[in-house]
Amino acid sequence: MFKLKKTFQLLVLSLLILSLKNINVYAQNSNTHDFIFKIGNEHIKLIKDDNGKVLEEEHIIDLTKEQLIDRLVVVKGYTKEEAISKIDSNKNKSKLQNYLLNSSFIRYREVYKVYHEGPCATQLGGWITENVQGHYGWIESIDSGYFKALSSGNYELKDVSMTKPLLASSDRAVFRASGTIVIETSRSSTSEFSVNNLKMFGFTTAYQESSKYFMRKHVGYVYNYTPFGRG
Repeated sequence: MFKLKKTFQLLVLSLLILSLKNINVYAQNSNTHDFIFKIGNEHIKLIKDDNGKVLEEEHIIDLTKEQLIDRLVVVKGYTKEEAISKIDSNKNKSKLQNYLLNSSFIRYREVYKVYHEGPCATQLGGWITENVQGHYGWIESIDSGYFKALSSGNYELKDVSMTKPLLASSDRAVFRASGTIVIETSRSSTSEFSVNNLKMFGFTTAYQESSKYFMRKHVGYVYNYTPFGRG
């Protein structure tokens, strides 16, 4: 009886540990400043110091065969048939994945913090403030031609914060907003990109020159998830 009780206790403890582990996969730990971010099949774990500086990046990657084929076609210039043959004959899938993902010619997913302050139609602004979470933003035009859409031209927008109108009239209002945009580029780069026209949650496309856009540089796949600026 004692042995059975002990076995049950160990089973409960194991399940508890597993459940806590799963919870932490998509959470930021305020004590260690660890952050794990998931994009598709890729999990990126950032370990930060007290100042938010990234000390270590760990990439946990499990690519599908289709993704490996796509990367071989882009990186090596193979035809689809040649890529399939290469994958089927390669016994070390992990080594092949790492080679492809570390290539400077492959498309990289990157996360940027963005900040917006500018005019917006009051009606659209009201819709935005009521539906902040769980929606999408996208980039309409940028200075660089290297970017490609993740899916149907939409870019996922996370951790959005929205203030009340700074200035309102019958047809115009000024809003501040900040958020995170996931984009995909065909090259690896640490340069800073400026946005000509950033849409967020139905912002009008008729921006005035007084609108302000700020975009942070990225480091690898993920850059500084800590909110910045006003908003």
